[in-house]
Amino acid sequence: MIELKVSKGYDRVVGQLLRYVNWIKINQADEGQSVRGVIVAKNISEDLRLACAGLPDVALAEYELAVSIKPIAGLKS
Repeated sequence: MIELKVSKGYDRVVGQLLRYVNWIKINQADEGQSVRGVIVAKNISEDLRLACAGLPDVALAEYELAVSIKPIAGLKS
């Protein structure tokens, strides 16, 4: 389960992620199948790092985004 946050990841997202992970375990995963959660945000707060420190099935990741725009030649106006 991947939870993507648009900007900063705060500690309250842990409850949201665990709710999703447990729903998948109960409703979709096979018996004994492992379900992990990953929180991805532009910035991971110190509170979120601390909240997830004791959760072996939760990983944290930060993203970087770059956009490049180039004109397309040959289009008629």
